[in-house]
Amino acid sequence: MSLDIEGDLLDNLLFGAVPMTQVELLRRNVPFARDLFDRFIYRATQYSIVEGTWDTFVGESSRYLTITRNQSSDVVPPLIPPHVAAAVTDIMSSFPRRQPGEAIIDGHQMTTVTQQRVGKELMLALGGDHGDGIHAAGARAFSVMMSARIADGFVHPVIGGHVWSSILPAERRARHGGPHLTVLPTIAAAVDTWRTSPTDRARCERLIIDLAHARGWQKLPTEGGSWHAERPT
Repeated sequence: MSLDIEGDLLDNLLFGAVPMTQVELLRRNVPFARDLFDRFIYRATQYSIVEGTWDTFVGESSRYLTITRNQSSDVVPPLIPPHVAAAVTDIMSSFPRRQPGEAIIDGHQMTTVTQQRVGKELMLALGGDHGDGIHAAGARAFSVMMSARIADGFVHPVIGGHVWSSILPAERRARHGGPHLTVLPTIAAAVDTWRTSPTDRARCERLIIDLAHARGWQKLPTEGGSWHAERPT
């Protein structure tokens, strides 16, 4: 499985850049639990990167909670840092269903004030509160998720790099948003060079991987020291 956009990129972004016989080398198998978590962060942060609304967050949250409800945390080996998973679980445990007659926030069809509050709390928890607003925090959360997905080997670096740098406008809106946003122009340039210059592909892939390793979940503070994704056997 993969993020929806990753499959599309194999068809569109790489069209003409890679022979069809080599496209299989760009595909990755991702454990379901990790893919589910990454897809949740990807879709839940769409409001923050101005690609969705709070309704997007509410719809994805309802879907994610339906799938994960009553699931044991030790069913699969740890695929995300325990403290990150715990933070998401704790925040999303307070995500409420809309009550009959409960008001909807302006410009939306199904988001309540309480649901919006949970969304903001999640963005700040995962992206950090740098005093630059929810949009920047959510963009950082998106960046952390994608950099971790690349660093842990769950997406080819150029496919992941394209998705990662797709939020480049967020970097332009938050010039002081920190390393998770300032890295985006470099990633975008590496992806472009990879497509147009076959002789530079190995270098570009290495650059994207190195930058991803410096920014993924494993770089967030943990109580138990270092951490790395453990694939199911």
